[in-house]
Amino acid sequence: MPRIPTSMNGTLGMSVQSYNRQTMTLLITNNLNCTVIINNMTGGNYITMNRQYIIPPRAQPL
Repeated sequence: MPRIPTSMNGTLGMSVQSYNRQTMTLLITNNLNCTVIINNMTGGNYITMNRQYIIPPRAQPL
């Protein structure tokens, strides 16, 4: 059974680093004290993620 934190400290940051007509590069920084799982991300008809991303606590930028 996963342990659910009673509180989350820190920040989860996301910014667009670059983009063009075919791709977009995001910078995701997890400064929280828990793991973040990104299951799906969509932006209209054009932005989709093709797999799940797991970002551990205090992880380096993805």
